[in-house]
Amino acid sequence: MLRKFLLNGALVLGSTLFCLVVGEVMCRLFFPDARLRYEADQDVLAAIAPNQDGFIYLSDGSRAPKARINELGLRGASLAEASERRVLFLGDSFTFGSGVTEDESFVSLVDDALGEEVSAVNGGHPGYGIYQMEIKFQRLSPVLRPELVVLIIWESFLLRQRHTKEGHQAFIARMEKLNRLKSFSVLGTYVYRMYEQIALRFNAKNLVVALQETKEPQFSNEVLHRRAVRLDSARILRINDMVRAEGGEFAIVFWPREGYVVDNVETDMSAGLSAQFEEFAEANGIPFFSVQGAFESYPAAALNIPNDGHPTPFAHCLVARELMGIFEELGYPLERPVSCADFLAGG
Repeated sequence: MLRKFLLNGALVLGSTLFCLVVGEVMCRLFFPDARLRYEADQDVLAAIAPNQDGFIYLSDGSRAPKARINELGLRGASLAEASERRVLFLGDSFTFGSGVTEDESFVSLVDDALGEEVSAVNGGHPGYGIYQMEIKFQRLSPVLRPELVVLIIWESFLLRQRHTKEGHQAFIARMEKLNRLKSFSVLGTYVYRMYEQIALRFNAKNLVVALQETKEPQFSNEVLHRRAVRLDSARILRINDMVRAEGGEFAIVFWPREGYVVDNVETDMSAGLSAQFEEFAEANGIPFFSVQGAFESYPAAALNIPNDGHPTPFAHCLVARELMGIFEELGYPLERPVSCADFLAGG
């Protein structure tokens, strides 16, 4: 009886191992992990690994176009291909260009419009808040030495503040664990990601990084955003000081929700935040611009990727066209016009 039991156990174990090996081989041959690789980072939580091509996934689970990542961990061509005069854009996934090809991103369109003498560098990173952008700029500045730094502030990322120590360390530990798994097993990586998606649907607290500023129900969304602006103001000033110390210029571009995402829009809050940033920038001698006017004549369907919310190629083109007016105001000549007619027809 014991012998039969052991034999059956051995068969089950052997069959399981065989299936796992076959599954691993099949994944490596036909379904390699093509997602962008991230590295755990004690200062900014996570950073895109340099020198790779890969995908990110949109909110509806679909693949975004492949992104080319250079030696600095930035989207776009190698620094060796850039001119010595550089404009650096800092921002989140809107600046990175999640959901559009590299050539369709507003940074790339601005780069083309500026001509050969000036290069626009995409410093956008999905999921980043301003505290992470400050750290990123500290690292990039000695290498890029940009003559102009443009901080793109999308209204809805203002709540991305520093995390609690416990949440921070838990996130780092989880990412390191995932990276070890990815280096060992493609099949295991897929299984772990499936687990994460299912667990997050049930609000698994061990997978959620808690914000330092909690969303307390007694505070309105507007109050929380205004509080976030106060926290980020000191960081913005430090970026400005670092840029000016290197002889460069700094500008803020505000990307409000109103007129862009039309569901549950709080237009009064957007207008108030825009005014708050403008007042802050003026008081500190920082050029301030808003791209709000770029979107006012167009429906949401032309501006939002369906079931996701990131900007469409047409929306990116509208921003690029608006930015070129800003660049002219800052003294940059427009080498090539930005036309959005083809993007609208394609959308």
